[in-house]
Amino acid sequence: MKHNYEAKVGYSEIGQNGSMTIGAMIDRMQDSSNLHSQEIGDGFEDLGSRGRAWLVNSWQIVFCKPLKMGDLMRVSSWAYGYDKMFGYRNYMIQDDNGEICVKASARWILFDVEKQRILRIKPEDIEMYGIEEKIDMEYTSRKVSIPKHAETVDEIKIRGYQIDTNNHVNNSWYAKIACDYFTGDREIKQLCIEYKKAAVKDDIVKVGIAKNGDVETVILTDIQDKIYCIVEAHMS
Repeated sequence: MKHNYEAKVGYSEIGQNGSMTIGAMIDRMQDSSNLHSQEIGDGFEDLGSRGRAWLVNSWQIVFCKPLKMGDLMRVSSWAYGYDKMFGYRNYMIQDDNGEICVKASARWILFDVEKQRILRIKPEDIEMYGIEEKIDMEYTSRKVSIPKHAETVDEIKIRGYQIDTNNHVNNSWYAKIACDYFTGDREIKQLCIEYKKAAVKDDIVKVGIAKNGDVETVILTDIQDKIYCIVEAHMS
């Protein structure tokens, strides 16, 4: 029940340093899980017809090796566990030699779109995806710590191109936004992301940042300081 696909890193996926960007990596992993759902009859259109959606609640992403323009990559994802409220999924991006470039874990919720509430995950939901072995990595807490003191450094407006089929900001955009505010000359080795509420088109998002040694945290909030998302970067 693993999903795999191969692709080459394109020019639109690399940054100034010639390596694949974090945002592009998250997009590729997100594509893998959504393609998996689509291929087993549980894609966004199938779910939408039943008034349901799978929404990501948190990410832990470990960056092991950079990918360059033209590199062949193998993107994989699979479900590794469930409880009453959450589904847990692993991701991996490998290069052409099988070396791990990125490994990740994400926690997902099954959501009732009409009633705007989280649904319990039932045995039939689990059966569709199955359960595979958990990837070998050091798993962190799903809760990202909120710094006591964060400096507000910017305000941005959500644009239409950032909105997905759920009518709110696609989850990868929060990481893309956050990466603009991390210290530019430091390498990000791990990202921990927790989503609190969804931003929609034309929302004004306040950007706050806090730094504590090798850990930098970007907090994205609304104008009333309610948190949309927290993105914690562990630097080398």
